[in-house]
Amino acid sequence: MLSVLPPPSRIPPPIIPKGILPGGQVHLLSGASGVGKSALLYQLVAAAIRGEKWMGLDIRTPQFVGMITSDRRGSDHQEWLETLNIHTDVPVYSLVDDHSLSGLKLSRGFFGKDKVRTRTARFELFCQSMDKLVARAELEVIPWDSLIILDPISLFMGGNLLDYNSVYTHMFDLSQWCVRHGATIIGLCHAGKQRGDPKVRYSRPQDRVLGSTAQTGCAGTTLHLAPPTETMEMWSEVIWVPHHAPAGLVRIVRDDKGLFVEASAAEVSSADMAALKLLVLFPPDGQAMATKSILRQAEVVLNLKRTQTMKHMQTLTENGFIEPVKRGVFRRRKAKEA
Repeated sequence: MLSVLPPPSRIPPPIIPKGILPGGQVHLLSGASGVGKSALLYQLVAAAIRGEKWMGLDIRTPQFVGMITSDRRGSDHQEWLETLNIHTDVPVYSLVDDHSLSGLKLSRGFFGKDKVRTRTARFELFCQSMDKLVARAELEVIPWDSLIILDPISLFMGGNLLDYNSVYTHMFDLSQWCVRHGATIIGLCHAGKQRGDPKVRYSRPQDRVLGSTAQTGCAGTTLHLAPPTETMEMWSEVIWVPHHAPAGLVRIVRDDKGLFVEASAAEVSSADMAALKLLVLFPPDGQAMATKSILRQAEVVLNLKRTQTMKHMQTLTENGFIEPVKRGVFRRRKAKEA
């Protein structure tokens, strides 16, 4: 018998129809650190569980939804799930909370210098993590038609994200696992910051994913979250690039809970859009800047007069993009971490 894989009829249907998010594949959601990837993805999960639309798109409810996280404690992710009122619907397994593991044990047992061992160990770690997630959900086996969130997915990508062969073979293993179990994976991955010089900017968002192109090449669909500092507008954009369907995007803004809602360009005035161009001068890490420094940089970089800059700063303050630290000192306002 040449094949041990299930027949094509057992491949689960798309999570998002029309080829946007096919079932039984590994998909990626990329974005720079802190732009809200987790919040956006948890909203997708909530929409799937409730059978609602996600950013205007129809979305299907899978049989099981679970999450594996390796960067932060599970309680950090539970806060978002509680905000969306799905904390009882989505079991979460956090490697950080698993005291049977340690950095030393991971280093020696899974990521050691033995190349043969390292080649298979990260996929073994994924499989062990899945076993623990299924046990946490009080199930014996993972149900067919499951949606698994890996936040982030980089831990299971082979270690060196720049090594094409390593990334490719690990994506191969994850893809075969999806076919074998009738599951769909959405993995969060980091993207580099867009460059300031338009001449050297990436023309496609998927090219900004940190590491080898094997990630996007082997993934089913790459989604990208571009914040206002990338879009140069008052809104963020979710961009999706499937292999067998047209690419698309939707404009979104964050509400007071740090969640995303759809935005219409007609709702944003030209004055607001002009003001946002000033936001690029404020460091994304929240470092404070004196008004004198802002005025000077605005004149040199953006060719703005003092009165224009002051008016734009007022607009940014009213819209919650910057905030005063003290008299004559401002900083970029940090959204709720995601």
